[in-house]
Amino acid sequence: MTLLDELETKLTESSTEKSSRQWIEDNLWIKTKDRRVIPLRFNDIQEEYWTNKTDWDIILKYRQGGVSTLILAEFFEDTARNENTTSVVVAHDRDSTEKLFNIVKMYFDRLPLEEKARLCANPEKPQYKNRRELYFDKINSWFVVGTAGNIEFGRGQTINNLHCSEVAFWPKPEDLMAGLLEAVPSRSGRVRLESTPNGFNYFYNECQDAKIGEAVYRFHFFPWWVQKDYTEELDQGEDKQIQGSLTEEERKLIEREGLTLGQIKWRRLKKKKLKKKFPQEYPEDDISCFLGSGNCVFDTELLADYLQGCINPIRTEENGCLKVWLEPEKDKRYAIGADVAEGLEHGDYSTAYVIDEETAEDVAQLKGHWPTEVFAKKLAEMGHYYAKHYPKGQLPPVIGVERNNHGHSVLNSLVNAEKYENIYRHEDYDPRTRQKRKRLGWPTDQVTKPIMIDDMDAVLRAGVPVNSKDFIGEAMTFIRKRDGSMEAEEGCYDDLVVARAIAVQMRKAKVSKKAGAWGR
Repeated sequence: MTLLDELETKLTESSTEKSSRQWIEDNLWIKTKDRRVIPLRFNDIQEEYWTNKTDWDIILKYRQGGVSTLILAEFFEDTARNENTTSVVVAHDRDSTEKLFNIVKMYFDRLPLEEKARLCANPEKPQYKNRRELYFDKINSWFVVGTAGNIEFGRGQTINNLHCSEVAFWPKPEDLMAGLLEAVPSRSGRVRLESTPNGFNYFYNECQDAKIGEAVYRFHFFPWWVQKDYTEELDQGEDKQIQGSLTEEERKLIEREGLTLGQIKWRRLKKKKLKKKFPQEYPEDDISCFLGSGNCVFDTELLADYLQGCINPIRTEENGCLKVWLEPEKDKRYAIGADVAEGLEHGDYSTAYVIDEETAEDVAQLKGHWPTEVFAKKLAEMGHYYAKHYPKGQLPPVIGVERNNHGHSVLNSLVNAEKYENIYRHEDYDPRTRQKRKRLGWPTDQVTKPIMIDDMDAVLRAGVPVNSKDFIGEAMTFIRKRDGSMEAEEGCYDDLVVARAIAVQMRKAKVSKKAGAWGR
């Protein structure tokens, strides 16, 4: 046995004896905000996380507290000390991917030479499959950092440790998470989902499910005051000044959380700087923080009130694709709006809303991925079902289908295959003939979109009953962009918002009983 082999054997034995935390603090280094490189020592939020972590955790946190850094350290330690281990980190964008991998790379670069020699045949040049993967060839272990934009990322491999970073900002997280979680062994694997809030989306839903025990994760919430150094020194006499100017909100925080006047001063300075973004960057409870993100088209406080009043469906079918809150009733009339997607498994959703024609209350919702002809059949079935108590000879509920893109295929199937009798036709102006003509379907464009969204906003402000939490979640992330356009935040959906807005327009349309589908 060579001297290097003996040294490596001794190091392996001593390394195995150390606890995970001791190994991390003995071997890993980080770069601070003031550009120093120091050994990793747990701060307040990291202590809180380490004490309460489980195998499967979901973490709602404030910005730059260090949770991501410690999870990286936790999984790096496991990868470096165990054979045949794969750890995968998924960031929300390319810049974040680079940032997280640079942290991991520093962990390796600053390891003692003896530790590197235990991991790699060539300690100075670890093997890379690509520039965001570390391969420890002596123990056959991998540490991989990727970007959430790739929906195939992580498929086809076993993942022992999975770290999903800033999940609330992922594009289409449902699609990627399905493959990732299937790759993690349920008994021996570890999963961490962490994020700052970003509207009522996938991450919000997972947090709420975990809070009530309906998810595999344990929920952890870290408000900003967990970090004790988030405080400001008070000038002479400033304590009396702050004490005399406390708002009711600040008094409640002091009473409930035991905040100091120095923390109140820090909070005021941050709120001046961040304004409406403060609840998102530095959350104080696990609900209102989701309201502070984005430039929502709708009144978020009103939506939050609606959220509290949403009810569970009385019936669900097709794994939740169909949700029914109210069955058809005698003397009730209904209207249906539909937003059509391409039908791809990982694309946007095809959605439909049935609303009460008189009150605009949502009575049923359809949301899923189907080929256009299948979606058309489901729309027709839904229309006929809600016409079951209509008087004989009366047309079924009007169906307004957004005709943009794949909507034309749905309309074609509704007319020719399903023979549905009451399809909305929109009156368009033809500049060539200078005449108006009626065409099948609802056009969502620069002219109609502001109208349909404004009308739905007015309906919400008027106090229409809202039953669907899914709709409220999408409405929370339906934003007005700098150019004035309105759409879902990146990584979110607006299919239900559009479908319901079209249904509201159908409610306004006056149906000609004589002309039927062709008389609009």
